[in-house]
Amino acid sequence: MAIRDRLWFKTKTYKKTIIFGRKTFENIKALNPNNNYLVLTKQKNFKVFEKNIKIIDTLEKIKNSDDVWICGGEAIYSQTLKNCKFLFLTTVKKNYNGDKHFPNFKDDFILEEKIFENEELCIEKYKNKKAETE
Repeated sequence: MAIRDRLWFKTKTYKKTIIFGRKTFENIKALNPNNNYLVLTKQKNFKVFEKNIKIIDTLEKIKNSDDVWICGGEAIYSQTLKNCKFLFLTTVKKNYNGDKHFPNFKDDFILEEKIFENEELCIEKYKNKKAETE
């Protein structure tokens, strides 16, 4: 991932709540001590000891707020995307082999803004069509 993408993400999510699935969380190299993290897992024995990380076992424990960022993986995106007001999507312009994919969203969201684009990646902001009528 390009430095520009990481800096943008770090700035946008500063002092926010970030939600990860356990597998995604386990692949994160560095966490911001100014953020709060929720890790969704069904594993009863999964433990973390940092003050800013809380383990949850159901999405119902997530409070609705503009300060919550859903950051993967695939199952969490599939379960929460329809309830998100905005979608910030970074598209990496390179093909990778993988078995996980971002869910289809284009029927429910409209492009609101292209935030950044270069030869490596594109960052776009989409708005949920349901939010248009609220």
